[in-house]
Amino acid sequence: MKKNIKLITAALLLGTQTLIGSNLFVPIGTAMDADQGMIVNAIRTGNILRFNLYLDAGALDGVDNVRFDRERTLAMAIMKAARYGFISSENAYYFIMASARAYPGMVNGKDLKGKSLLDYAIKEGGIDLIEFILEIEGLNFSVHDNNIKRFMDLIIHFRKLEWIRKANEYGMPGWQMRKLLEYVLARKAYLESWRNFFSRTFEFLFPRSVARPTEAEVCSELVTVLQGVVAEKARTKNERKLIKAIGEFSPEKICPLLTTEDLNINYQDQRGYTPLMWATAMGDLSVVLEILVRGPDLDMTNSDGETVFDIARKNRNEDIIDALDQARQGQTDSVRGKFKFSQ
Repeated sequence: MKKNIKLITAALLLGTQTLIGSNLFVPIGTAMDADQGMIVNAIRTGNILRFNLYLDAGALDGVDNVRFDRERTLAMAIMKAARYGFISSENAYYFIMASARAYPGMVNGKDLKGKSLLDYAIKEGGIDLIEFILEIEGLNFSVHDNNIKRFMDLIIHFRKLEWIRKANEYGMPGWQMRKLLEYVLARKAYLESWRNFFSRTFEFLFPRSVARPTEAEVCSELVTVLQGVVAEKARTKNERKLIKAIGEFSPEKICPLLTTEDLNINYQDQRGYTPLMWATAMGDLSVVLEILVRGPDLDMTNSDGETVFDIARKNRNEDIIDALDQARQGQTDSVRGKFKFSQ
């Protein structure tokens, strides 16, 4: 037994791949070649310079093994290296930043249990790491079911109300928002109940020297914010469904949604894209025409400052550019008559 412990300790200290090796940091069932192993070992040993050299050299480019998911492997390697104490939180930031730059999908990579980098940061209570991840472009915000309560606990404890706004901006699903609201309402009710009488009495008798919102006050503010977000998601449900249907090229879904009562045809998603912008980006002329006859605002801009005309020109779609120009001149119906929208 003592001999085994010494061997394991030696393997960890020397950074060899024997006994434990790089496979500790890779999803089970994932095959690794030499380049992948070097990347993972660079993370495990905290060697940022070597890691960047491997990335710049394209060590993970052109991977032909279908079982290997480079984004997921990078995410897993960083998560586990930090969890087991091989690297510091500061080094984890550098690895995440470099990985996200080389492989943007890494920030949304998930392990076999469906947990992401954000889930790891939430579980470990890494406030700085959470805030860093929330600033990475392209983040798809979705917290694992097991972490929703923990996520809200961190928000309440550290007074991070802006995380809710970030979660909404990055597309946190409506059902998760409702779950957060349910939890905060229950927490607020508890804090205001007689069961919390002694803690409130203690706070009254021994006031804090620094003015700071109480947990109950934070919960009350969170309830207001979450109720607004949930109501907004419910109000824009059809608009979000429409954008999703456009992205999926689903005419059978688009037709009923376009005729929905009180549909906001100028609705903008978290990237500032309207349904018309999405249809233009997808190059779907028939949908563009159907939207144009509903009088959308042609001068709206997305988060990159682009109008629908800019998107059409970037895609070099002459038919859509022509349709947009005629819509600007009020001649949409004459263009629309030339095409048949499949239902």
